[in-house]
Amino acid sequence: PAPPAASAAATTAALAAEAGEEQPWQPASRAARPKKKKVIHLVTGGKTAPAARAAFSVGDRVEGNYEGASTFFPATVQHVHFDGTYHLLYDDGGEEVKVAPHHVRAPAPA
Repeated sequence: PAPPAASAAATTAALAAEAGEEQPWQPASRAARPKKKKVIHLVTGGKTAPAARAAFSVGDRVEGNYEGASTFFPATVQHVHFDGTYHLLYDDGGEEVKVAPHHVRAPAPA
């Protein structure tokens, strides 16, 4: 009969230890590990831009330049993308995704 899976794993680990091999599930000591470089990945899917970069937040009332047509319409910020663009829901029911910051402004005072 074949030994149970736990015994096989223990046997494999014991044989590898005798041979001086390190198993992939056993981390190397911190001193032996090379330092990893920090890599920043810019991903927009589901990520929110840092508040310091965005002039407006989700729920803010704004005016958006719909399709860059030089006329601003009232809207609400639905999402702030990591790249600083906005997802706007216009008061007339229209939506626009990835609106550049220069096409979004604070509403005119009433």
